[in-house]
Amino acid sequence: MLHQAALVKWQFEHNLGPFACDRSLVYATSDAGRRLRAELGMDRLRPAAARCDDDCASEGGGQLRTKAFALLWRQVVQEGEFRSAAWSVKVDPDCVFFPARLRSLLSGPRHAEPASGSGMFLLSCMRRHALEGPLQVLSRDAVALYGRSAERCGELQKKHPRRPDAYMHECLLRLGASEREAWSLLSSSGCLGEAGGVNCGGTLVSYHPLPTVAAYRDCMNESSEAARFAPLG
Repeated sequence: MLHQAALVKWQFEHNLGPFACDRSLVYATSDAGRRLRAELGMDRLRPAAARCDDDCASEGGGQLRTKAFALLWRQVVQEGEFRSAAWSVKVDPDCVFFPARLRSLLSGPRHAEPASGSGMFLLSCMRRHALEGPLQVLSRDAVALYGRSAERCGELQKKHPRRPDAYMHECLLRLGASEREAWSLLSSSGCLGEAGGVNCGGTLVSYHPLPTVAAYRDCMNESSEAARFAPLG
């Protein structure tokens, strides 16, 4: 996963993507990721409970299997730092992410009470009406709910062994969390009808996949330029 380590390094050095959030943690699932801690002095980088060498699907560019994905979320819950924020965001290294746009989205009335009840999570794929893997947004109570009751979703890991996003979506609904549509959250293949690659010329919260530093940088620049001329209101 050398390309992912290179993306994380570039984002860290430029304070972009998740590093532009109020608080961020990087969970490394490979040796290449773990080496970044020593190279960059990234005290916010931690070894993941699941190693990608053992727990990644052979296809799909190193996508975590559902079992490993569940272990990683359990680690987040056990470490407890998610409690310091109203929302938690899981973002893939090759997903161009604009935290300021997400803050604007979450400041609206539809998301005004994220810490009440059993929590909520955002749906990002309109075509599949789904919680997509590249960018997942969960309220504090939704993460806590998952931590308390994830064992109730054990058989869903077998149902979706290589689709951790489908597992998480179905599990959160089973546990009682509410879903909210947020179609401005993600531009990804198959979700908004993109053809010929990702269209970065809009003002969405995130874009995926951009697998190289050059592609990531160009997409971020294109979307930032589009935002300059977006109409107000």
